[in-house]
Amino acid sequence: MNFDKNKEYGLVLEGGGAKGSYQIGAWKALRELGINIKGVVGTSVGALNGAMIVQDEFDEALKLWSEIDPSKVLNIDNDMRELIRFPMKIDEIKKLRVKMKKFIGIDGIDITPLKNLIRDTIDEEKIRNSKMDYGLVTVSLSDMKSIQIFKGEIEEGLLCDFLLASSYLPVFKREKLHGKTYIDGGFYDKTPVSMLIDKGYKDIIVVRLHGIGIDKRYTVPEEVNIITIDPKDDLGGILDFSNERALLNINIGYYDTIRLFNDLKGKYFYINTDKDEDFFIKKLLNLDYQTTQDLINSFGLNDLPVKRNLFEIVFPRIAKKINLKNGWDYKELIIGIYEYYGKKINIDRFKIYDLKELIEKVSERIDEVENNHYKSLNRLIKNFDMD
Repeated sequence: MNFDKNKEYGLVLEGGGAKGSYQIGAWKALRELGINIKGVVGTSVGALNGAMIVQDEFDEALKLWSEIDPSKVLNIDNDMRELIRFPMKIDEIKKLRVKMKKFIGIDGIDITPLKNLIRDTIDEEKIRNSKMDYGLVTVSLSDMKSIQIFKGEIEEGLLCDFLLASSYLPVFKREKLHGKTYIDGGFYDKTPVSMLIDKGYKDIIVVRLHGIGIDKRYTVPEEVNIITIDPKDDLGGILDFSNERALLNINIGYYDTIRLFNDLKGKYFYINTDKDEDFFIKKLLNLDYQTTQDLINSFGLNDLPVKRNLFEIVFPRIAKKINLKNGWDYKELIIGIYEYYGKKINIDRFKIYDLKELIEKVSERIDEVENNHYKSLNRLIKNFDMD
């Protein structure tokens, strides 16, 4: 991807509860890449992470998320942890309050730890004095209206209240903030890109989480450039504040961002290669005789000519086996094969691989994999070379 370090970018952080650890990994990468962030807007956990970005306190944010535990956010017991740890949709989280009342006997989760975390972490004066723009989204149930608000519009002393208001899920114990009742901003707009567009930003980076909530539609002017960091992984449940999950998501967020900006390949691993599509087509056209015959015997139709068999029957069937989406090309096919089996044999994911290095690592351990097409794919994996 071509990006300009001299430009000033706006940053949009989607809401998503515990998934927000992913955004800290993305922030780490953006810092290393030298991306100049001029302003941040966010919803729910995106608003909290955005506040820490405006405070320019990366080490503190990384420590907070690296040491996160459910008890630091929610006042719950072990029974409740099992009830809330799984991914949920909007209708499911609304039903969760009923389940808690029926099976555990409580009317909403006590979020005193979250309140304390916000007040211990957020420095309102530092945010107000920062040159960076900062905004968040919430919904006032008392006034029956959505609120998209920048720091200059928030009354002095109420920033922490608005951060909590932006994160107030229906499953939390009901209480008022400065006399009003709020609900999580994701119920109006979980990814508030329009706030920065309306403020005149021309270059915007969006960090998605795929949390619950509403993606409000917006029009992107022709002169506005939007870059989206979009996780392909399942980042866990919105209330799964386990330390193990947070550390995993931080790593995924970091490497996903590096992949995007450095144009790395792969959907699971992070792969650097300068070889084009023609290179891989030529390699597949020139597979040795035994590899070709093994592939045809396992995947093909013996009454077709060899090359037609490979390109019309064998390779599409292999692509289906390794779960490639329609529209794949032959570069994606080869990378996909090594990713598929690299994942199966648990090769370290979190590093940047040269494609040749990944091929060598998978080839060395491919004998550990057992499947119905083992022999033919084994031979292809071991015999494919990048020279």
